[in-house]
Amino acid sequence: MCNLGWRQYIIVSLLSGLVAFHLAAQANPTQVAIRSDAPTVYSVVKGDTLWDISELFLHDPWLWPRLWRDNPDIVNPHLIYPGDTIRIRYIDGQPELQILRAKPSLTLTPKGVRTVKTAKPIRNFDWQKVLKQLNQDRVVTFSKQQRGQILGNQNGSLLFAKDDTLFSQLPPNWTEGQLHAVRESHILYSVHGEPLGTVVHHIADVVVDELHDNRYGLVSVREQNRELVQGDWLLPSQTILPEDLFLHAAQDEAGVVIGGLEPREAFAEGDIVMVQHAAPLSVGLIMGLYQAGPDIQHSMQRTKYVDTDTSSWFVRDGLEQPNLKVGEVVIVHTQTNLSYGYVLNAQSAIFIGALSGRP
Repeated sequence: MCNLGWRQYIIVSLLSGLVAFHLAAQANPTQVAIRSDAPTVYSVVKGDTLWDISELFLHDPWLWPRLWRDNPDIVNPHLIYPGDTIRIRYIDGQPELQILRAKPSLTLTPKGVRTVKTAKPIRNFDWQKVLKQLNQDRVVTFSKQQRGQILGNQNGSLLFAKDDTLFSQLPPNWTEGQLHAVRESHILYSVHGEPLGTVVHHIADVVVDELHDNRYGLVSVREQNRELVQGDWLLPSQTILPEDLFLHAAQDEAGVVIGGLEPREAFAEGDIVMVQHAAPLSVGLIMGLYQAGPDIQHSMQRTKYVDTDTSSWFVRDGLEQPNLKVGEVVIVHTQTNLSYGYVLNAQSAIFIGALSGRP
C-alpha cells in the first residue's frame, strides 16, 4: 500500500463525518415515487418480506415508512401478516399505502372450544440471500495465538477429508463443541493503508473428540467444502445473522468500501462488501453507495483520464469528478469499525473506495 503523507487529512475527514455531510447535501430529501408498474392492491402471502413488498410499490424501498401515515389500527407498520391487504391511495395528490388487516382466524378444537389462531408477521428481509456467505466466510482480526491449527494425522497424510481424525492445536480455552476449519483468502486494508483484517473461507466443520495437554486434541471432520491441509486454521463456529432486523435509512452515518468477502476489486448486486467506518453502524441500516469516475488531466493541448492504480484508490491526481450514486447497501453485521454490507442493487460496478452514506 502507498504512503499517504499529507493525504491522510482527507481520509480522517471522511471518517469523522465530513463526507457524510457532503453526501447528505448531495442527496436532497428524496420524493416518494410509486413505481409505474406497482399493483393497486396486494395481498400479503407467507414467504413475503417487507423489503420485497416495498420494492413492488416504490423505486426507493427504504422510503416506505413515509407512506404509512394513515393506519390508525396498525401500531407497528413493521409487523405485517399474511392475509393483510396493501392498497395505494392518494390524499391531496400524495401517495400513501394503506394496510387492511386480515380478520383473525378461529380454530375449533376437538372439545368445541374456539381459539384465535395467532399469525406470525412476515420478515423484514430475506436472510437466505446472505446466509451461506455470512456463515461460511468471515473477517478475523485477532492474532495467531487466538486460533487453532490442523497439524496432521496418524498416517502422515497431507490432505484430509470427511470422517478423518486429525491431531490439532485448539483455540485457547477450547474444550468441546464444533469448530470451523478455515483457510486464509486475502487481507483487507484500512483507508490508512494498514492491515485491518483477514478474510477466511470456510473449509469444513470439525468436532473435538479427545483433549490432550494444554491446547492439543483429536478432532473429527464432519462436513467439508474442500480438502483440508496441514496448517488450516481452526476457529469457533459462528452464526452472525439475527432472526430479523429493522430496516432504516442512514442519516449522518458514513463509511468507505475497502473490499469484500471475495478477493476482488469490483462488486455487484448480491455481493458482500466490507465497509470501514468511524462512528458505529447498526444492523439493518440502508446506505447509498457513491463513487466518482477517474480523475481527468485537462489542458489546452490535451484532455485525458488519469491512470488509476486500485492499490492507491484513495490518492487523487488531477481534476476530480463528483461522486454519483451507484447503488445501495444494507448493513447485515457490524463490528467496532468494520461492517458487512449486502449490496441491494447496483447501477454499475462498485469499486473499492466507494463511499457510503445517506441513500
